[in-house]
Amino acid sequence: MIGPESLRWVLTAAFVAASAFHLARVPRFPGADRLTEATHLAMGVAMVAMIWPWGRFVPPPVWVGVFTASTGFFVVRAWRSAGRRVTLGLFATSMAACAWMGQASSGPLDGMDMLAPPPSPVSWPALCHGLMSAGMGLALLTMV
Repeated sequence: MIGPESLRWVLTAAFVAASAFHLARVPRFPGADRLTEATHLAMGVAMVAMIWPWGRFVPPPVWVGVFTASTGFFVVRAWRSAGRRVTLGLFATSMAACAWMGQASSGPLDGMDMLAPPPSPVSWPALCHGLMSAGMGLALLTMV
């Protein structure tokens, strides 16, 4: 859960907008592309749930399972794709990061509580892994 409620609302609006975009695209595509859009839609809905207190009612293994399955789906699509491997790899990396967050925290996005007082001690390994993940995501994004 994210501490400042104003940030929570901004992120909620962003996730809802992205989810609406993918919802509109679900019926327009066949087969695996339809599943890709549905997976993005589910990701947006999950992200909304994770940043609000009521999202804690979903057990962490559910988040980990959904994100791990989504990671596998995108890895397989990237493996089979000739022209969109980088994009599909970025999607797989994003899903894997969410699975890792779900596993690493005691509940959905508990690590985000660091945005609310009192501050907790810095976990240098977690900070370094987070910086590496963010850097990899940005590097992949610039290659698209």
